[in-house]
Amino acid sequence: MKPKKHQQLDLFSWVKQPAGLSKRMAVLIPQFNECKNAEYYRRRLTYFSALAHKYAYELDIILIDDGSNDGSKEILTRFQQRGDSGFYSAVIAKNTQKVGALNLTAMNISHDYITVSDFDTDLNHLENLKMAILRLDNSKEYMGCYFRMYPFGERGLTFKMQQLEYCFARTYYKLHQKEQTVPVMPGAGSCYRRTMLLDIYKLHSGLRSGEDREAATIGARLNLKVFYFENVEALTRPPGRLPQLISQRVRWYTGYIETVIKERTFYFSQIKSASVVGIRTLQDFASILLLLLFPALAGIVIVTSIKNLFIVLSITYCLSECYYFLLLTCAAKERRFTGNISGLSILVYPLFWLVVSFVSWWRAVIYCFSNYKKIKAHFNLNQENVVPGVLYTHEASV
Repeated sequence: MKPKKHQQLDLFSWVKQPAGLSKRMAVLIPQFNECKNAEYYRRRLTYFSALAHKYAYELDIILIDDGSNDGSKEILTRFQQRGDSGFYSAVIAKNTQKVGALNLTAMNISHDYITVSDFDTDLNHLENLKMAILRLDNSKEYMGCYFRMYPFGERGLTFKMQQLEYCFARTYYKLHQKEQTVPVMPGAGSCYRRTMLLDIYKLHSGLRSGEDREAATIGARLNLKVFYFENVEALTRPPGRLPQLISQRVRWYTGYIETVIKERTFYFSQIKSASVVGIRTLQDFASILLLLLFPALAGIVIVTSIKNLFIVLSITYCLSECYYFLLLTCAAKERRFTGNISGLSILVYPLFWLVVSFVSWWRAVIYCFSNYKKIKAHFNLNQENVVPGVLYTHEASV
């Protein structure tokens, strides 16, 4: 579907607007069609109400309905009309794929800093944000920081595998401390300087699948720095079943590919300069290529000998286990957020993610290959026409 240009200011309206002198920090929570379970939706509104009252003197919490058509907008409006909800809310007339909703709201407030999060994410220890703001105030080269994120609220093997994955991801943050970079500032738990976020959104494609990765990449391209702020926690509710997890990863991997297509010059420059982001990108490219070619490579080895295939797979598996055990050893501080992880979970981990990643990456690659011209056309159209305050709404990519 060809993207359509909309003047965003015509799409935005307040349900309840912050009054008087605004605080320095606003927490923006975009949501779209979250009312599949009305009772759960009301519980989340109650949670944000309690959160807003708890930090009433420190920050403003703003919920943003991004063009929902499932009745959630009406429930949100009634919730605020019946009493003091504590939080504020805005409505976008048409779905803008999250990026537009955040951009619009950021344009209509005057706070110095913005924390972005998701409707299904809990935020802990927001009182510590004042320490992050102090650091940001003292160094204008920083665009923001990202929080300690870990999954909660589920059980079972799929959940355990994601607990370990998030633990390893947080461990990788240590690699970026010197350069003050990161491949992704999680959309469920990050803080930005508002003016810099608006500058980033002027260069953003508006695509939903990898919106947080693209925003972080644009910031890095503008030579803006970030830091890991572990004193605030973002507790995200992960997919509880394998099919849901694969669907999520297809969207994430599609966003990765889209971002690489759009920001390829930046990525190749990082690889050439051997920066941490560049080395990790090169590592990603190599591992993804091997993953996609795994059946062909296995077939070639089988031709020589099934025994050789078994030896190669055994060595690969053992090396993977050693690598993950080493990561866990180095992640003593982060490991305590994984709950009780058994030795069996560690043994299953490489095999589990081999299956999930293989299926998800192939689906993402096939989608991007089939829609490459549309993706490129979208980027070219935005590059030619985008001006402050304008983004493009479009069909979701996956």
